[in-house]
Amino acid sequence: MNAPRLIRATVTVLAGLVLGLAATADGQVLFKDDFEQTGINLDGTLQFWDGPANSSVMYLTDQMSRSGRRALEMKYVPGTHGASYMYKQFLGFEQLYFRWYQRWSPGFVWEPSATKMVIFRPRGGYPQFYPEVLWGNGQLAIQAQVIAEANWDSKNFYQNRGEPVVFGPDRWYCIEVFVKLNTPGAADGELAAWIDGELKLAYSGREFRGATPLAPAPSTARIEAVAITGYYGGVSQVPQEQYSWVDDAVFSSEPIGMDIVSDDFESAVTNGDGSIGGWDGPARPSDMYVGTDAARSGSRSLEMKYAPGSNGAGYMYRPFLPQDQVYVRWFQRWSPGFSWAASGTGLVGVMPYSGYPAFYPFVIGTEGRLAIQAQVLADRQWASENFFQNVGDPVAFEPGRWYCVEVGVRLNTPGLSDGVLSASIDGEPKIVSAGREFRGAAPTDPAPSTARFQALLISGQYGAQPVPQLQFAWQDDVVASTQPIGCAAAPPGILR
Repeated sequence: MNAPRLIRATVTVLAGLVLGLAATADGQVLFKDDFEQTGINLDGTLQFWDGPANSSVMYLTDQMSRSGRRALEMKYVPGTHGASYMYKQFLGFEQLYFRWYQRWSPGFVWEPSATKMVIFRPRGGYPQFYPEVLWGNGQLAIQAQVIAEANWDSKNFYQNRGEPVVFGPDRWYCIEVFVKLNTPGAADGELAAWIDGELKLAYSGREFRGATPLAPAPSTARIEAVAITGYYGGVSQVPQEQYSWVDDAVFSSEPIGMDIVSDDFESAVTNGDGSIGGWDGPARPSDMYVGTDAARSGSRSLEMKYAPGSNGAGYMYRPFLPQDQVYVRWFQRWSPGFSWAASGTGLVGVMPYSGYPAFYPFVIGTEGRLAIQAQVLADRQWASENFFQNVGDPVAFEPGRWYCVEVGVRLNTPGLSDGVLSASIDGEPKIVSAGREFRGAAPTDPAPSTARFQALLISGQYGAQPVPQLQFAWQDDVVASTQPIGCAAAPPGILR
C-alpha cells in the first residue's frame, strides 16, 4: 500500500437517500452511513459529516469494504500523530449507541499510549468519552475525560466482561459503544461496549457530569457530537505507513447489534456450480437462484421455483458466529395464484449448525398464515411445538405483494425459563412467547445448554404433498442481527 486509494468526486446531492445498511428497529436509528453513496464535496469533506479535517489522510476508498464496495480509509503517515477526524453533530442526547466496523492493515502498530477510534462529546466542553485501543496491546478501553467521579480528571474504563479481546490486524471487528450520562447529582451513568456482539465492557452507577451548570463537566452537558478519529496517541509518532478502515456506521437511541448476515442479492456472485457466494448452497441451483424477475429493492432477488410434482425449491444455509440471540428479517413475495402446501411451506430458519433447538418459520395451511415450528425443546420434554399468531389481528399472506417478516429468538439461560420467541409482519407483532426453556440445563441434554445459533436456513420446502403447479416465490433484503431490525432504513442525516 504505497499510495492513497482515494475516490474523488464532485459535490453530490443525495437528499432523502436511503443507505443500503440494514436498519435497526424503526424509530431508533438516528443516523447511518455505509459510505456506498456518500457524496464527496469539492474540499474533500464528506456529505452529512463535519470533516474530515484532513482529507489527504481520511477519505473514501473502493479498495476495501466490509459490505458493498466502499469504506472510510484512514492513512497513518510516518512521523505524524494520525489520520485526522470527522464529526457527526446531533441535537443532543442523554444516551447514545454507536456501532461501527473497523479493520487495521497487516502489521499495524498501535500507539504505546492509545490509538483513538471514536469520540462522544458535547459540542464544546466536557465530559468526553474516547473508545480506543489502549497501551498498544490491542485491547479496548474507554477513556472518560473530565468527569465528576475522578475529581474532574480522566479515568480509563477497561474490559471487564468475558475473555479480553486482543484486536488483530487484517480482519473486520464489529464494535458498539453505549454512553449514558448520569442524572445531575446522582451516580447513575453507564458505559458499555460490545465486540463482535459480545459484551466486553460494562460499568454502571457512574457520575460523569456534575450537579450544577458551573461544574467543569456541567449538569447541562449532553452528547451532541460523535467523531470517527485516527488520532495516534500523543506519546509517539506513527512509525510506518499503515491504514485502518471504518464501515457501516450507525448511531441509535437503542441497541444496534452486529449484522450477522446481510444480503440484498445485488452483488451476489453465482459460482460455476450454481452455489451463491457466502451461502452453503443452494442444494438445487435450478430451483433456487439469483434472478431479476422480481425485486423488493434494486434489481435482483433470490428466486425460488416450485416445479410441478416436486417437493419444493430446495434450501441453502448461511453460517455465522455463535449467538444466543438472533433476529432475522426478510422480504417475501409469492407469484399470483400461489398455492401453499396444506402441511406447510418453508421460509427462513435459525438454528445451531447441527443439533437443537431449531426454529423454522413457515406458512401453515392453504390460507397463508405464519407459524414457527420449534424442534426439540426442553420445556416440551424434548418434543417439538408449533407457535401460531397470537398477537393482534391474524394476517393471511396474499400472493403478488411483498411482505416484511421478522423473527426473533432469544435462547434461555441454561436452567432458567427466560427464552423468548417473537415474529412480526410488516412491523406489527404477530407472535410472542416469553418465559420459555428452549435449551436444557446440561451439555448432555438433547437441546444442550451449550447450544447456540450458528446458521440461517432459507427453505423452499413444500410440505408433504407434491407441488401442484408451476409457481414462484422471491426473497430480498435478508438480514440477521443480534438486535431487532425493522422493515425500513432511516435516511442519512435525519433524526427521528
